[in-house]
Amino acid sequence: NGREVSAYIVGAGPMKIELQNLAHNLGLSDRIYFLGKLDEVYPFLEDLDFFLLTSNYEGFGLALLEAFDCNVPVIASNVTSIPEVLGANHPGLFTRGSIDSLTLVFDKLFNSKKLRQETLIVQKNRLLFFSMGKYLTSHNSLYLSHRNRA
Repeated sequence: NGREVSAYIVGAGPMKIELQNLAHNLGLSDRIYFLGKLDEVYPFLEDLDFFLLTSNYEGFGLALLEAFDCNVPVIASNVTSIPEVLGANHPGLFTRGSIDSLTLVFDKLFNSKKLRQETLIVQKNRLLFFSMGKYLTSHNSLYLSHRNRA
């Protein structure tokens, strides 16, 4: 489509070599960057135009809350807990395993500043339920209650 798009893959896992080879074979090595694990994720997220989570399974989606906190529009697969965190009507949800669905959602958000702004409003409202502060407070309370029982 003539777009200048780059992808940054954060994290490490067993598919890294396979993904690097795929990027090379598709002639995209100069557009896809494998960053590994990051110690400071917030400065990285703040520079993104979009945050994409293509998981086939996601336990809770802490990375989604981090993207919310950084005011980055999220595009994510509609699996496990992701729709719960994003909200069922989040404009960035796409059907897991469907490149057509992912492309459609990306194109809509990429081409509409209004839709991106609406997405950020939805995400800001979701933070009322799933803020990082609430998560950390709950996590800490749970940890301390189990620790005190031991």
